[in-house]
Amino acid sequence: MTQLSSISRYLKDRDGPSRFISGGITGESNRWLSEHVYLDDNDVPRCSPDFDIEQNLDEVSVMLSTYDTMLRNQYHLKMRYYKGDHEAIRDRTQFSTIDPDKNRVVVNVARNLVNTFSGFFIGIPPKITYAPNSDKNVAESKVSEINELIAQSLSDSDSDDVFYELAKKADIYGRSYLVAYIANDDGKTLKFTHKAPENAFVVYSNNEDSRPLFGFTFEKVDGRQFGMLHTPTKIYKFSDEDLAAAGGFEASVKWNENVIDNTVGMEFITELPENDERLGMFDDLVSLIDAQDKVMSEKVDDNDNFSNAILLTMGVADFSPLQKQEVKRWRVMQVQNTDPKINPEVKYLQKPDGDGLQENTLKHLSDKIYDGAQVVNLADPNISTAASGFALTQKMQPMLMAASTKGEKMRKTIKRLLRIILKHNNLGNDKEIADIIRDIKVEFTPNVPHSEVDESTIVRNLNGIVSKRTLISYLSRVQNIDDELKAEEEEAEKRMTMFDEPDSEEEPSSNGQDEPPKGGDA
Repeated sequence: MTQLSSISRYLKDRDGPSRFISGGITGESNRWLSEHVYLDDNDVPRCSPDFDIEQNLDEVSVMLSTYDTMLRNQYHLKMRYYKGDHEAIRDRTQFSTIDPDKNRVVVNVARNLVNTFSGFFIGIPPKITYAPNSDKNVAESKVSEINELIAQSLSDSDSDDVFYELAKKADIYGRSYLVAYIANDDGKTLKFTHKAPENAFVVYSNNEDSRPLFGFTFEKVDGRQFGMLHTPTKIYKFSDEDLAAAGGFEASVKWNENVIDNTVGMEFITELPENDERLGMFDDLVSLIDAQDKVMSEKVDDNDNFSNAILLTMGVADFSPLQKQEVKRWRVMQVQNTDPKINPEVKYLQKPDGDGLQENTLKHLSDKIYDGAQVVNLADPNISTAASGFALTQKMQPMLMAASTKGEKMRKTIKRLLRIILKHNNLGNDKEIADIIRDIKVEFTPNVPHSEVDESTIVRNLNGIVSKRTLISYLSRVQNIDDELKAEEEEAEKRMTMFDEPDSEEEPSSNGQDEPPKGGDA
């Protein structure tokens, strides 16, 4: 029986289109999530820019149901691969009628790829600072107010952890979502969290503007579904009962209280694409990952076969059941010659040794997987031989290029979040906020070893040429540029006042000459 690849077998047994990698849709009829919303070649939901979801709420149930069948199951499979639940290993015994007890060994390279790149890209949290150009004449107090607001808002939501998980999910799925919400503790504080495409999606216009029109965040537990529909003006809360109500979702929301005003627009839910194609880090490496699992499992199978080697006997009497048990237990046997004319012979059959071939195959598969993902294999002995940070940086050049590209995508996502924060806190009208956003810097620092000697040399050479803020940005040890600038100013003030002489308490004489000491000569 021909063994199908795990992904092909998985998709063949499912209802719906064949898709695992972004853009794998087949057939025009499979593109539509609802009457007006369809998927483009990169799995991006789109519709006409004139489409108003609030006037077509009857399509919500259909859209969520179709998304569940067409995409959500595929995203769930990607997470299963990340967790080590690989299809090839799960079903390895399905096609084995001779030996149903074959080993199923997983080399979870998918998780290693994602964790390595995520730690490299955003293991050091991004530096976010508002630094307007000097020609804008922005008051220092205003700059401090904005920076303090940003720092406080990021701290309220543990932004370091949220940004890391956001980036990691994009590596796994090819996209992830940043979702803002109003905290229930006071009804005013704006917080944000991360969502996977298993639990969120955004619908964009199909024109050149590609503007987000509306989006969903939802959970599905044991077939029951609940969540929110986000539009530029409203947020509709829904449950399974709403979706299944007589008259559909449209009729249900007209009679409930679960509709609230959206005060900040569509930025409440914003997407972080891994790339324009929405390809995850290991989407096109699944066949290599399955092959690596297969070779490793067969290698363990061979080890078991050697442990259960076949014993060949010639010219000896048949073994009794007790003798067979003793041989298996003690690995030693004694036999008597039953025919003096025949020399008895007892030996284990020698099996072919394919270990060298298997090791070579595993090495090639591992190299192809890491090369395809543009990730450095940190377990490679050649990495540890790098003599300096510069040499290691050279080896990590592919990762640096991939991180640079992803940094641009994530910078846009973070700036959309900052626009929400500023708007929610009434820091100005849309034009003023847009002007502030343009002057906010979001800087990513790859998590590679740094030479503090090299950094200090750069700072020393640039001193007097660039601003202090730029100088400090070259120091990887400094986590908060504003705190460092403030500390530097305080130190400078202390140095200025340290050697100030106290004013003299004695008044000078009227003639300007010192008076002679008492008891002295006139």
